[in-house]
Amino acid sequence: MSESAVKFENYLAGILVILVASPGVILNSSSAVMLAHIKTLKGSFAALCITNCCVNLTILLIFIGWAAPSLFLGRNPTGGLLNRIISQVAFALWLGSVNCQTLLASNRFIAIFFPLKYDKIYSKNNVAIYLALFVSITIIAPSIGFQDGCNLFFDAQSFVWLFNPAPCGSTMFFWMGFIYEIVVFVVVIILDSAIFMKLRLINKHHARMSVENQKKLVQDKRFFWQAFLTNVNFMFVLLNFNVSRMFVQTRFGGFVVVTIVWELGHTLDGLILVLSNREIRKRFFSPNQWMNESTSGFAKSKISTVTRSTAHSTHYIAHYRRRTVHQ
Repeated sequence: MSESAVKFENYLAGILVILVASPGVILNSSSAVMLAHIKTLKGSFAALCITNCCVNLTILLIFIGWAAPSLFLGRNPTGGLLNRIISQVAFALWLGSVNCQTLLASNRFIAIFFPLKYDKIYSKNNVAIYLALFVSITIIAPSIGFQDGCNLFFDAQSFVWLFNPAPCGSTMFFWMGFIYEIVVFVVVIILDSAIFMKLRLINKHHARMSVENQKKLVQDKRFFWQAFLTNVNFMFVLLNFNVSRMFVQTRFGGFVVVTIVWELGHTLDGLILVLSNREIRKRFFSPNQWMNESTSGFAKSKISTVTRSTAHSTHYIAHYRRRTVHQ
């Protein structure tokens, strides 16, 4: 391949990375902000979704800020410390996104099978503990990659993320990049299957439910399908990263099934969240309405604060006058 053709392919790959990641940055960042501010979406499931959005967002920013420039430059910084650090962070976040699927599926499982215990199991304190464990596992597990020969790195020459070909890297890829993820997704599939069967049984008695329980059932169905589609999305990414790449012979083909599919998974995850939640969807496609609501809420907060301050001042003045009269 001529030098000009190589440069063209490098630039094309870099542009594709940015084009695929940019919508994901917008979708995930917007969803995280909206989930944090919409009162009707407060709760443990929303907290887990916000965590998932933040993981997606950070990974996509790594693609834009590190993978794309490396492709444009055509350099292969595989031996650099910075490349190792950024690549291990990306791998840690990928494992984090995998773990998020387990948290989301287990959350829906508890909500459907143990609705009376749900609030206790997913209280604010317990959710904080779950997220702390999630962060700890996400950070500790890939730390092995900082040892020589164990690291993941982005190879600008082959356009893909690779594990070090040394024995340690191959072992890490097999156990953490394949077996661990397969086990997680098998658990998620079992949970999703159980939830689906339970929802079918509940749906048969839909007509005899109270209006409140019918609304809860609709919400549970929507949350289930959101979690299910997210799991299918990440299973597709996993299969491409571990299986499809073995059947691709060209550099650009490998780039598509590994690099593009990886970042596409995080972009689609944000899209699934937006499309699955009416409150987020309504505000995402009508940003002016959301801004007006936010401004209105801020104004009401200020008015409330001023009202309380005025009431306090009036009370103080009245109290002072009474004391003056008595004196």
